[in-house]
Amino acid sequence: MSDTTVTLPKETAQALVDLIGEVRVDAALTRMIRDYARQKLAELETGLRQFEGKYGM
Repeated sequence: MSDTTVTLPKETAQALVDLIGEVRVDAALTRMIRDYARQKLAELETGLRQFEGKYGM
């Protein structure tokens, strides 16, 4: 995995830390991305189940 530097405005970084509840910005950003990915996967799985149910798969 390569390291990439991301620069956030101080206000954005503080909002992210406050929203997620992590002390470090990098940890808060990682947690937010993981949570978002889990949410999107759950939505896709729900849609797939609905599709399979509709078409008897």
